[in-house]
Order: sequence, then structure tokens, then C-alpha cells
Amino acid sequence: MLVIKHHAKLILLLIAIACFQGFVCYITVLSPTGVIIDSASLVYDDAQDLKTHASQRTIDQLPSVLASLRVNTADLLIAIDQMKLLNYVPMVKPVYKDLPIIAKIIDEGLFVHQDLLENVAPFSLALGLDTSSGSEQYLENFLKISPQIIPILDTYLSDIEPVIVLVNDLSVDTYPNLGIPIRDYAREGVKLTQSFSENIPQIKEFVMQLPDLMGVDATKRYLVLFQNDKELRPTGGFITSFTILNSKSGEISFSEAKNIYEIRDDQVYYTPPAPIIKYLTETAWHMRDTNFSPDYKESMDMFHTYWKQIGQASVDGIIAIDTQFVSALLEFTGDVEIPDYSIDFSLFPYVPASCKDGGTTFTSENVVCRLEFYSSQLTSDQALRKDVIGALMNNIFDQVMSVKSTQWMPLFSVVTKQLDQKHVLLYFTDPELQDLSEQYNFSGRIVSTDEDYFHVNDANLAGLKSDMYLVRSVEHHYTRSDQGVITVKVNLTYENTGTFDGWLNATARNYLRVYVPKGSQLIDFSGGEAQSQVYNDLGKTVFDNFVRIPALSSQVVSFTYTIPRQDGDEFTLTIQKQPGKSSVEHTIFVNDKLEDSFDVTTDTVKTISW
Repeated sequence: MLVIKHHAKLILLLIAIACFQGFVCYITVLSPTGVIIDSASLVYDDAQDLKTHASQRTIDQLPSVLASLRVNTADLLIAIDQMKLLNYVPMVKPVYKDLPIIAKIIDEGLFVHQDLLENVAPFSLALGLDTSSGSEQYLENFLKISPQIIPILDTYLSDIEPVIVLVNDLSVDTYPNLGIPIRDYAREGVKLTQSFSENIPQIKEFVMQLPDLMGVDATKRYLVLFQNDKELRPTGGFITSFTILNSKSGEISFSEAKNIYEIRDDQVYYTPPAPIIKYLTETAWHMRDTNFSPDYKESMDMFHTYWKQIGQASVDGIIAIDTQFVSALLEFTGDVEIPDYSIDFSLFPYVPASCKDGGTTFTSENVVCRLEFYSSQLTSDQALRKDVIGALMNNIFDQVMSVKSTQWMPLFSVVTKQLDQKHVLLYFTDPELQDLSEQYNFSGRIVSTDEDYFHVNDANLAGLKSDMYLVRSVEHHYTRSDQGVITVKVNLTYENTGTFDGWLNATARNYLRVYVPKGSQLIDFSGGEAQSQVYNDLGKTVFDNFVRIPALSSQVVSFTYTIPRQDGDEFTLTIQKQPGKSSVEHTIFVNDKLEDSFDVTTDTVKTISW
């Protein structure tokens, strides 16, 4: 008792300290923890509501849910911020340090999207974002109201930019991976955000150009060329037919398709390129053959000049499509039946197997063969021959316009993939639209690069439809001398896998051009049947030749050359795909060692290192 009495002050002091520590613990840990638990529960509920309304596409409910989520998330982050002890926990300190930035990103990001949803709400039904009425919306309706959406999208892109800038300020590389890979998720999120940020200028420009593209103020007329990639030409295929696409405030219509041979161009004369004179024995350069430059814009400049000079109605652009695009659309829409083109091909024993499947319908598998059959074999009725592609495309277009909103994104993916793989090419008379198309690499341009470059361009000159059966592959062999001179040998292999039928396949007759860096020096060549010409075109050095590949045989054409590059142990090789080609296998060897093997379906960049 005496001891207690003697140390009473000390005991009271310890009790006071304990109470103070308890109070501090309550203020800094227990109280915030309680708020965190409550706020986290509310945030979770809001997130679940957001997920439910988004999946049900009840867009009218989303702004209020986002507003609630914004408030509850702010409360949650404030509670976490009050736990100052977290600043001394090494594993969570990096995230805690970024908390003010994270809070601002979430708050401003939610506000921007809340504002976006409130602005598009009046159009939600036509946009396919609201199914509460029970009615489904179609692409045709969306296109009609899209001009009114453009200012809203432009505002959104401007408002979201500052939020994206904040994301770049996060120190995600210091974040922990504690059971949940926080750092990995954060890195991926920042990477995606940066990618979006880099594309914002192009996206904004695209949004701003949409009204003009869709004919909001005046009807736009686009010439659509059908290029037969089974009779390959420099920009994707021989031009067989055409139609006019009219766009007025989102309403799209097509004119009747016409055969290219219906165009009378004999009142205009141009001297043809030498290969057309030599291998097609033509004395005049017909409009149908003007797509002879590997650069689509260069070819269409010539085609458009011709078009105007023979008195055709003016157009605002030229869109080229090939059979692979048609096949991709059919794969998306499903099979189609077309009146007047309903033959059962299983009754024809001599047609390829690809023609026979599908009964009387056009499918993604048989469409290429059947187009050839109807246009060249079946009938002498010119009206039917010329209109098979037009009838088919109008049927497909009707189905595309009837696509439900749930399929808009898959349709968008199909079209963008075909643009990336150059089965669709764009050309505009408006310089701003043309520049925008080139920025997205949708215009089939031959690009400039300070490093290594390769493009092989094939032209089927009187070889029937042999490209249906040609399998191509390319080998690149790199060596470097002691003086640093880089030598490249390319082997181009052409294999004609089809049998001779005198209709689709015979001896393939291929005029080829290899485009390499300007200043390259040809050392040797083999294969082919002509003396290779060396000249400059489109900012490149070109080697050409001509090769015949009989049915069920193969040929190899090789070029050995030096490139004007000697500096550094590493450089890039840009490989540009020719429009109209499908997949071409490329193999790279460095000092006789296999470095890479890959299929080229779009423009590709590879690194060459010693």
C-alpha cells in the first residue's frame, strides 16, 4: 500500500499515457477503420449497382449511381488518409503517398463520365444504351443521330485529358504486390491510359471530321471499287466493278453496281507503264489498270483524274474493297440468298470444292469462287454478270444496317481489322480527311523510314485468277562485313498449289517489284526471266522482275543488295504488306542464324541486331 501510495503520481501518469494512446489509437486507427469499413461497404454497393445497370443498359440510372459512388469513394479515401500510421508501413507507404493523386483521379474521372452519361441520355435509345423500352436499336438509327453526338464526344475528350495527365504522375513502379498484384494492375492501367492519351489528338480530329465525312451539311458521294485480289494488282486486285455510296446526315445508300468494262475511256489517252505494254500488250493505259502504283493514293490520284476527264460525276473519295473483306462481312452477318444467283453448285463436278459447299447460298467460304463463276463462266447475260457483286453487297449492307446494338462492337472490330490488313483502303479529295486516314494507316501509303525497309509488290498480268492458289513466303538473310557494310539477300518463293483448269488457274504470270531503302545497291539476282531493272520510286530503290509459276510448281526469285546503313548494332526493319494479300510467311536470318519467323498480315516492324 505504501508502494502504491509512493508511486501514485507515476501510476496516474502511466494511466494518463495509456488513455492518451488509446485515444490516439481510436482517432488514428479504430475510428478511421470503422469509417473505412462503412464507406467500403457503400462503395461496393455502388459498384454492384453500376455493374447491374450497365449490363442491363438502363442508362437513366447510371448518372445517379456514379454521383453516389463519387461521394462514397471520397469518404473512403478521406478515412484512409486519416490513418497516418500507414505512412510508416514500408509495404503500403508508396500507395499511401500517392493517395491525394488517386483521390483526384477518381473524383474527376467519375465526374467526367457522369457528365457524359447525362448528356447522351436523351439519345440513349438510338445509341443502343437503353433497353428499358424493350425495343432493340439498329445501326441505321445510330448513324442518323450520330451527328448530334459528336459535340458531346468532343467535350468528353477535352475533359478527360487532365485526368489522364494525373495518371502519369502516379509512382506505380513502387507499388507492392501483396497477394493481390497491385503493382502489376497499376502498371497495366497506366499503360492503357497512356496509349489512350497518345491517341486523343487523332480521336478528337476524327470526331471533328465525322460530320463532314457523313454528309451532315451536304450529301457525300464515295466511289466504291471492288478489287479482285485473286487477280492481284499493286493496290490489292484488278478493278472489276464499282458503285456509288451516298451519305446524307448518316443515311447511307448505294447505287447499282456496274462492271468496270462499261466505262468508256477511249476518249482519253495515257501511255501505259512499260510492264503493261510488255506483258499485257496494251497500247493505251485504261482506267481499270491505273492502280499500278504500290501507293494507293498515287494510284487513286491517277484513277480520279481519269474519272473526271471522261465525264463521270464528281466524288468525295474512293474506297477500295476486296473479296476478303466481303468474306469477313459474310462471316459476321451469316449466309445470304440472292435472287437470280441461286444455282446449286454441288451439281457442277468441275468447280473447286470451295464453290460446292453451302447449297444455293453465298457463305464466307464459297463467296470468292462463286463471284468468279457467276461473272465469267455461267452466263453471257451482261446484266447478271455485272450485277452479281452489286446484288451481293446490297444484301450484305441491308443486314449490316439491321445489326442490333449488342453487335456494334464486334462489327467495328471486323471493319477495323480489315482496314489494318488493307482489305479496305481509303482515299479522300478533302486534304484533312486524307491526312487523318493516313495517320491511321488506312490509305495504303508507302511510308518513309530512316532505317531498313522492305515491300514486295506483285501484279498478276494475264495469269487468270491464279492468286487464289499462290502461296508466298520471304526469307531475309543479313550479314555484315568487317567494314560494317550490311548485305541483305531476300528469297521470294512462289508456289502455285492449284491444278490447271483454264478458268481460275493456269500459269501464274507475276510482275514483281521489291522496294528497299533508297541508295541500296543491287549486287546479284537469280530467278525470274528478265534483267532486273533498278530505279527509284516513292522514295525507295526498286528492283523488278517477271516470273511465271506453272500449276503445281514453285519458283524462287532472289535479290542480293547492300543497304545504306553501317552505324550501330541494332536497327529496325519495316515490312509493308501489299493490299489484297492474305498472310505471307517471313523468316529472318542474321549471320546464317534463324532469328525470327512470323506471318505478315499487316504492316510490321522487326528489330535486327548483331
